[in-house]
Amino acid sequence: MQQDIIHGLNLTRPKRLITSVDRPNLFMGFETVENAKQKQARALAVVQQVQGPKILYFDRKKEAERYAELLQGQGIAAAFYHAGLDTLERDRIQRQFMANQVAVICATSAFGMGIDKPDVRLVLYLHLPDSLEAYSQGIGRAGRDGQKSATLVLLEPNDLNRAGQFAASVPDQRLIETIFKHPSAYTDFDDPQVDLIEAYIQAGFTQPQVEAQLAARRGEKQKSFQAIAALATTSDCKRTTLLRHFDSSGAAHTAFCCGALTPAVIAQLATGAPAEPIKSQDWQQIFARIFNRN
Repeated sequence: MQQDIIHGLNLTRPKRLITSVDRPNLFMGFETVENAKQKQARALAVVQQVQGPKILYFDRKKEAERYAELLQGQGIAAAFYHAGLDTLERDRIQRQFMANQVAVICATSAFGMGIDKPDVRLVLYLHLPDSLEAYSQGIGRAGRDGQKSATLVLLEPNDLNRAGQFAASVPDQRLIETIFKHPSAYTDFDDPQVDLIEAYIQAGFTQPQVEAQLAARRGEKQKSFQAIAALATTSDCKRTTLLRHFDSSGAAHTAFCCGALTPAVIAQLATGAPAEPIKSQDWQQIFARIFNRN
């Protein structure tokens, strides 16, 4: 990637500033539970125990909505965020989270780009992330103020199977051939794989080009799944495993490193700003907040 940047921008003898992806202030938690019921109970307990702003990540929009409702029922200022919401609603929820009016965001991967909240104290995944790159980026939204914060991947046995199936869910050659024979017959098909092939067709790709592109994509997704699954299941130090994937040297294993998110670990975490109640405002105050004039 470094060489691509240098070549693409025609840089001559550039200075390289390269640092490790290691975030020593983040605890890398990984826990396995027996079933969905235990996962829910454990997730709700961790949210109650960790003080400060929190982000919970899901791979399904309905689950993000369901957990937000569960947390609201416990008196926690929670909201859900996913691509199914319109732009104004997403912007409102994001602003409330940044202003500490929402304590917990239950989100899909649609939430996070451009978010630079310094005092997020917990990033909790309730599914296996797509890749080590996605995982590293996601947990990096915690503890940006340098204070000790927690991350946790909470899995049940079926989660690995689901992630593996998703990694293999790239259109095969037979489906590509079928749609290329009669592309107009599938334009209104409600299927993400069909939509992907139709998008390639509309962009002017030939059938051999699409087959090559998707074959490469299938290999990349399966390789990414194998890497993140290896991290989730290894009995070795999670931090060292992650760092070695990014060509970094390992780190010394400490009590605040990786493993189960125990009460002793939680006791070491910094606290973030408490959620503030959303107060009734007149239209001038609302406009001032929307346009950052307050």
